Amino acid sequence: MKLKNFLVIAVMAVMVSSCMSYEKLQYVNEGKGSDYRYDRKSKTIKPFDELYIKVLSTDEKTAAIFANESRSSSQTDLQLSSYTVNENGYILFPFAGKILVKDLNLEEAADKIQQAVSQYLLNTAVRVRFINNTITVLGAVGKEGAYDFTGDKLTVFEAIGLAGGVSPYGDRKKVTIIRAVDSKITYNEVNLADKNVVESRFYYIEPNDVVVVKPLRAITHTFQNNTYSTGLATISTLIAVLLFIKTY
Repeated sequence: MKLKNFLVIAVMAVMVSSCMSYEKLQYVNEGKGSDYRYDRKSKTIKPFDELYIKVLSTDEKTAAIFANESRSSSQTDLQLSSYTVNENGYILFPFAGKILVKDLNLEEAADKIQQAVSQYLLNTAVRVRFINNTITVLGAVGKEGAYDFTGDKLTVFEAIGLAGGVSPYGDRKKVTIIRAVDSKITYNEVNLADKNVVESRFYYIEPNDVVVVKPLRAITHTFQNNTYSTGLATISTLIAVLLFIKTY
């Protein structure tokens, strides 16, 4: 009986060790939460950003010029032209020449480009968008990699969702966001288990951010893949021993 009791306890221990805490698998399960109003500022244009710029005009000739340029420089259905902001914050735009757009948001940039173009072309309107916004998600997630998005920002949950979510061995309480601020690299930690994460100024991910999800503990890739199979094999062996003892 003592041996059988010991084996039963051993089986239970293996089963428990193979399971992950329910709380550790949840998002926003800590804190009281609040109705937080986040004052999200619009992203401003920086050197080496890429912009899609489309010029609209009631004049057919003007519209045709920019429509042809859009088709030749872009393969998207939006038929927008792509311009790279140089290291000094300028773009080189047809007719208007060099235009300083550094530190402007998209609306301000559109107004400035429209004013510059209107000196040469009448009845025009300008639309500006960011393109090639990319973030990188690493660590204990479904699929590590670099991911593109079309907006100027997205939430940390959306960023991790692009990578397939946090894996069962990822620590939702320790997510590091690496961000370049004024030519300096900063490391910032957020807790996805805390409801008040929405109040963090790092709740919104910016282009070129790197999101790193730390593991719950030091586990090798091989161990992660074999945890359940090893546990099941151990349980099967112990059950066979129990049946053998009962028979004899």
